[in-house]
Amino acid sequence: QLRDQARAVSRSDQAGFMAIEPVSFHFHYGSYLNRLDLRSSEARLFYSFQAAESEPERKPLFVFFNGGPGSATSFGLMSMCTGRYTLDNRVDGGGDAYIANATPWTRLGNLLYVDAREAGFSYNLMDGVSNELARWREFNAQNFNPLFDAADFIRLILRFLAAHPALRANRVVIVGESYGGARA
Repeated sequence: QLRDQARAVSRSDQAGFMAIEPVSFHFHYGSYLNRLDLRSSEARLFYSFQAAESEPERKPLFVFFNGGPGSATSFGLMSMCTGRYTLDNRVDGGGDAYIANATPWTRLGNLLYVDAREAGFSYNLMDGVSNELARWREFNAQNFNPLFDAADFIRLILRFLAAHPALRANRVVIVGESYGGARA
């Protein structure tokens, strides 16, 4: 019965937020004795999952993320020619509605789209949101650097797979666009 429930979850499309806890880390600069201690902000990363059209429990999981930094996958790869629906590229600016995609990646496998911190629907949790300087600091090295950015995505992927046991044994394929290659 548990296996049937896991299959049902892996076959259903879903979207949500994954909590990413703060992490303390440091950078050395100039010499080993100079150290910058940092702590990331707690974040909520947005993800969207589209199950494969057939046999999702056997198909690979394609993990999509756009470049940037600061480019949202929910407005990039998710909206253009990857999922079951896409913006109409015959209309300047994509038109105002989605159309059926003649060649969706869901024929090849399961799709997981992830928005990076402070991009698209993802956001950091912080104190003092009315403080302009505090908001500006959310975009510094504590939250934005290639290693930390990649770690966010790895944590999300591992937690997603833990919550979807029917997909755990499937191959995972990282599909990064532009700066997304640094994450990959």
